[in-house]
Amino acid sequence: KMATYTEQVFIDKLEKMSDSQQSIQTLSQWVMYHRKKCEVSVKIWEKQVYKAGTRKLLFLYLANDIMQSSRKKGNEFLVEFGKIIKPVILHIYRESPQNQKAIARLVDVWGERKVFSESFTAELKRAMNGEPAPPSSPAKRSSSQLIALPSQTSPLQNGPHEALYRALEGVKQSEMGEELLSHRYHQIPQDLFQMQRALPLKPEELDDAQNLIEQYQLQLKSGIEKRTQLRNLLAAYLQNEDMKLAHMIQSIQYMDQQLYMCSQMKGQMPIDLSLNPEEDQELPSTPTNANFGEPTSEYRGDEFEAETSQIKKQKTNECIQSFADVTTSR
Repeated sequence: KMATYTEQVFIDKLEKMSDSQQSIQTLSQWVMYHRKKCEVSVKIWEKQVYKAGTRKLLFLYLANDIMQSSRKKGNEFLVEFGKIIKPVILHIYRESPQNQKAIARLVDVWGERKVFSESFTAELKRAMNGEPAPPSSPAKRSSSQLIALPSQTSPLQNGPHEALYRALEGVKQSEMGEELLSHRYHQIPQDLFQMQRALPLKPEELDDAQNLIEQYQLQLKSGIEKRTQLRNLLAAYLQNEDMKLAHMIQSIQYMDQQLYMCSQMKGQMPIDLSLNPEEDQELPSTPTNANFGEPTSEYRGDEFEAETSQIKKQKTNECIQSFADVTTSR
C-alpha cells in the first residue's frame, strides 16, 4: 500500500533515494500514484534539488522517469516540470562539469522521445552551450509550446507486438540506470584497489566503492537479461516476418500467372459489342429489302454466298446451251 502523501514524507523519500534504478523507479511510482499532488510534488522537487549537493543528477533522473512514465495518463507532470526544468538543468550543468555529458544525453533523450517540444529541447541545448536565444524566441512559453503534442501510442504498444514493446521500454529504462552508475563508477580513484597507495585508505571509502561496484554489477546483469530478452523477441519477430514476406511474394507470383491466363483467354474470346459498357452509341440500323422486308444480301452472310454461287452456275449453263445451239445450227 502506498504511503499517505505529505510534504515531509516526500522530502524524506527524496533524501533516502539511492542511485539504483529500482530506488528511482519506486519513488517515481509513488509520486505518480499521488498525481493529484502533482503541482506540490514538483515544487518540493525543485526546492530540494538545489540542496542535493552531489546528488543533483540523481534528482534529474527521477524527474525524467516521472515525466516519461506519466505521459500515458496525462501531461500534468510534463507541464509542471517544464515550467522549472530549464533553470535547474542550467544550474546543474554549470555547477558540475563532470555531469555535463550525462545531462546532455538526458536532454537528447527528451528530444528523441518527444518528451518536450522540439523548439524547447533546442532552446535547452543552446542555453547549455552558452548560445543566445533567437530573437523570435518567446520570453515565456505556454504549456502547448513547452511540451510536445500528447504522446501517440506506439504501433508496437498494443496487440501482438506488446511483448516486444515492453522489452524495448525495459532496455531504455535500463540504459538510464547504467549511465548514472557508469558515471559514478568511473569516478572511483584508479589506485583505490592497489595494495600500496600513497595515501592511507579509509574503511568508508572502500565500503562506498564496494557498494557502488555491486550496484553497477547488478545493473549490468539486469541490462544483459533485458537485452537478451529483446534480442530473442526480435529474432522471433524477424523470423515470422520472413515467413510472411515469402508467402506474400509467392502470392504475387501466383496472381501474375492468373492475370496472364485471364489475358490469354480474353484474347481468344469473340468480341461482343453489346457487352461493352463504354459504347453507348446505337448500332447502325440493318438495311432491309424493299420488296420483301428482309435483310439485303449484304447482311445474309452464308446464304448470300450460296445464292451467288447458284446464279453463277445458272449463267454458265445458259452460256453452254447457247454455244451448243449455235454449233447445231451450223
